[in-house]
This record gives sequence, structure tokens and C-alpha cells, in this order.
Amino acid sequence: MPRRRFSISALLSVLLLVTGCERSTPTPSARGAAVLATNGPALTDALRNRDPVTRAAAAQLIAATSITVDPKVLIRALDDGDPNVRRHCAVALGRMRAQEAIKPLFRLLQDDNWFVRAEAAAALGRIGDPRAAGWLLQLLNDSDAYVRLCAGTALREVTTESHREMLLHAFARATPVAKPSIAIALARLQEPVVLPLLTSSTQTNDVVLRRRLTEALGDYPAPAVTNTLTLLLTDANDGVRQEAARALRRSTGFSTDQ
Repeated sequence: MPRRRFSISALLSVLLLVTGCERSTPTPSARGAAVLATNGPALTDALRNRDPVTRAAAAQLIAATSITVDPKVLIRALDDGDPNVRRHCAVALGRMRAQEAIKPLFRLLQDDNWFVRAEAAAALGRIGDPRAAGWLLQLLNDSDAYVRLCAGTALREVTTESHREMLLHAFARATPVAKPSIAIALARLQEPVVLPLLTSSTQTNDVVLRRRLTEALGDYPAPAVTNTLTLLLTDANDGVRQEAARALRRSTGFSTDQ
């Protein structure tokens, strides 16, 4: 799949707001998918096929369906020479919430292929193991915007109270690119230090970031965020408005629906 050369902001606004990070970018069709039997043993055999197209088609089917395949088979396939096999197997392991895949997925965070790194980060977020936090922090400065988004989304999902000091330390030293994602993760802990950045950053032109920030504000008690969230109810983007309504309900305990 050729690397993207058009506007990252436009791409993410269209593709990420509804579907989220994990399966949000276009997937190239696998030519062999139509001829594969849709059962676990057949797809397991196909993952071992010499033809990379067949292996990628099998991995894509496993990732996109509920077909049962032994996680060990998918973990071995994370070392496949074809990036499409690696990324689809990462997606499948994330959906299975396979704890045994944590360390192999850590390795994929350093993969040469941007799509593999992104799907590995998303999978770690779905599995939800707190051990992933430090690795995901490092990925917030990735050269690819989609990878950074997936890493930031996953970081929020795995954050626990045990991470507070580590995240505050990282926040104080973070680059401008990484800082909002760390703040969004700290919002899960209602950390007051990051609240001014969360509030002021809702003025960004990046719709995807604006929605993530809006969601994070809903983690705080109403007096601290009601004014900001009320303004976001009139945002130009429908997704941001909906997120603001949900955040207000969480923050205040009453519905803002008209």
C-alpha cells in the first residue's frame, strides 16, 4: 500500500471519528480471500502458505471475522515477512485480547511499516495491559501521524493510577506533538495539572484531536469543564458536538439532549 501524501487531518477526520483507530484506514483487498475456506484449520494452513498473498488473505479474514484460530499461530505470524500479514494478525490478537501476545506486539511497535506499528499499538490498547504504557509513550513521537494517533488512543485505554507519576514526568518533558495525548491519558486519572491544556487545546483545527480532547474533559467534575463543554455543543463538527453531549452527561450526571 503506497504511503499517504495527502492531508493527514482530512484523512483522519473522515475515517477515524466513527470507527476509531483499530480498523479505520482502507484495507487493500487480498486477491486470495475469496478462495479460502472460512474455518480455523483451513486459515491456519493458509497462514503457512508460501504465497504471501494467500497468507495476507488468511490473516485479513481472521482479523475481520470471529473465526477461531489459536493465538499461538497468530503470534508466530507476527514475524511474517509480509507487513499485511503482520498487521492483520496484530488486529486479530487485539480483538481476542490475547495476553500472551503482549511482548510480541511490543516488538511490532518498532516495525519498519507504519501500518504495522499503528495496528500493534491499537491491539495493545484493546488488550489493555498496563505494561504497554511505557512503550506507547515512546510511540507518541513517531514520524507517522496515524501511528501517533493509535498510540495515544491506546495509551489512554491502558492508563491506571500506577502510571500517574510516569505520565506527569513525561508530560513535563513532552514535545508539542506528544503533549496532548499524554494529557488525554492523564485525564482518566482526573489529573488537575493537565486540565488547562485540555481546555485550551479544544480550539485546535484538528477535528480528530478536538473530539479526543472533548471526550477526555468528561472525566472531570462538572464545575471544572461545564463551560468548555457547553461551548463545544455548538462545534461545527457533528462528531464533536455528540462527544460534548456525552461528556457533559458523564460530568454532570444529567442529559443534555434536546
